[in-house]
Amino acid sequence: MALSKSRFKISRVPELVRFYFTITADDGVVFSCNNWPSTLTNAVNSGYTNLRKHLRKCVGNDFEDKYAVAVKARRNGLGFEVIEYVAERDLVVFRWIEWVLMRNMPLSEVDNPLTRSLTGINSSEHISSDSPSRYLTFLVPLVETEIAYILPVVFAIMFGGWTDKSTHTVFAVFIYDNRVREVLLGFSPPLDETSYTAESQRDLIAYVLRVYGKSLANVTVLIADDCRTNKATADLLGVALLGCACHKLNLAIKRFIKEQVGADEAIASSRSMMTKATNLKAAAALRELTELVPIINNDTRWSSTYRMIERLF
Repeated sequence: MALSKSRFKISRVPELVRFYFTITADDGVVFSCNNWPSTLTNAVNSGYTNLRKHLRKCVGNDFEDKYAVAVKARRNGLGFEVIEYVAERDLVVFRWIEWVLMRNMPLSEVDNPLTRSLTGINSSEHISSDSPSRYLTFLVPLVETEIAYILPVVFAIMFGGWTDKSTHTVFAVFIYDNRVREVLLGFSPPLDETSYTAESQRDLIAYVLRVYGKSLANVTVLIADDCRTNKATADLLGVALLGCACHKLNLAIKRFIKEQVGADEAIASSRSMMTKATNLKAAAALRELTELVPIINNDTRWSSTYRMIERLF
């Protein structure tokens, strides 16, 4: 016999029972086993004895141990179990983290009075930038777990230098849910900052992969600049190097220019002229003649050299 709806509150049902059963209270209260959806079990006022008997048959005598393991896996970085209710403070901290991360802003934005007035993120208690910073630390293992879950058995590694403090980035490139994903696995200086070699790059990649339960054996290709160190790294990994197309084009054009008599000198002279045109007096005189500004080429991108010469002539 099902329990009377008027005498029943789902919140009073033990958490273990709510974990294994879906509770409906339309015509009386019915407990539907989540393991065998077709099996419907009615609870009478007997301490849920009949439900426990069902679990021993359906899940096993260790159903309580399995429940404890599942609950532990559901705990977040703070050690609390994930539940449907979200406290106001937690929601506000999440909104600030979302605001800062999605807009690529510094955490100090949380303390900015103008930002606080314009965002509409309000709470009954003051939230400073310390809170999002602390919660971001707690989010790290959760994000790592999520990335480890979607990483396939084999994937490509995209490796490259960051312009800040010799930092190196390690991306995983793979197909997930019918889409190409480029997921940042880590960014840090080389493990040995005194040695920038293929061995140090290999060790850094291996170190990052271990965080996600992967190894170098899962890497099928290395995507990086077409330089000697990266070629040696690919050889150490035993995979092919997929060089940067822009870098390859730049190297090819540089080689072509060197074969042309006087071309290198002409580009160097153009760069020198553009550099001189950027000083204060020359720039002021140039503004009297045109709205265009000097362009100085970037040695690693041929397109900037082309734009510099085009601007000059």
